[in-house]
Amino acid sequence: MSGAILAAITAAKQAVADETGRSAAAEFGREGEVTQLMVADLSKRFGVTPGLEPKNPFVARPGQVLGSA
Repeated sequence: MSGAILAAITAAKQAVADETGRSAAAEFGREGEVTQLMVADLSKRFGVTPGLEPKNPFVARPGQVLGSA
């Protein structure tokens, strides 16, 4: 039971880190200083590396045409 609880906590931390990372990347760019500081902070605090790619491929990144790769 404790393994399942720890797995759920890890998954929740990863989900929060990913959503925060995506938001920062969309707002400040993947290589932006704010994004990089947030990634470092989340990695240190949560022990997971945030994902920066948009979850929905049909959401345009800055400078991208909606639906293009």
